[in-house]
Order: sequence, then C-alpha cells, then structure tokens
Amino acid sequence: MTPDTINAVFEALGSVAVWANVFAIIKDKGYAGTRIPMMLFFSAWGFWNLWYYPHLGQSLSFYASVLLTTGNCAVLAAMAYFGRKG
Repeated sequence: MTPDTINAVFEALGSVAVWANVFAIIKDKGYAGTRIPMMLFFSAWGFWNLWYYPHLGQSLSFYASVLLTTGNCAVLAAMAYFGRKG
C-alpha cells in the first residue's frame, strides 16, 4: 500500500466518525462534550488538506479529505443550528 492509500483510509475512517457525530447532533437536537473552536481548527486543517494533497499528487487522500472536511463543516452547521444541550 502506498502512503496515499494509507492516509486516505485514515481520512475516510475519520469521516465516518465525524458524520456519525452529525447524525447524533441532529437526533439529539443539540450537542455536548465538544467545542466549536476545536471543530473550527479541524475544519481549517481539512481545507488546508484539500489544497495540499493535490500538490503532493495524493488523489486518494484528497477525495477522502473531501468527505472528512464536509463532515467537519456539517458538524459546525449542526452545532450552530441546534446549539448546546443542557
């Protein structure tokens, strides 16, 4: 396996976890146990990866990062929409 493939697997697995958080926030109609600044940081990192991976020629990592970065943005949107629980 190439480093691109290994990294893409990590990014893809991360996106599964992040999207699970999106659906949990929607189901719970709020969030607890996380902070918006942390999600802003990881979203910014994701946007950096979207610019950086093509320059490295890592197309698999790029596509997996699209899933992760959109998931991070969806978490932020859900957090903003529903607000903090209790």
